[in-house]
Amino acid sequence: MPRRSFDKAFKIAAVKLVTEEGFSVKEVSLQLEVHANSLYRWVQ
Repeated sequence: MPRRSFDKAFKIAAVKLVTEEGFSVKEVSLQLEVHANSLYRWVQ
């Protein structure tokens, strides 16, 4: 199974959901089907 890659715009949108919209990392990761650890790295 190949590794998934996400473009910069997708990452920025996901981070904004956490930092500006107030959603938790867990909520966003489940909604977008992205591993929570990946999302935590993007937020940093």
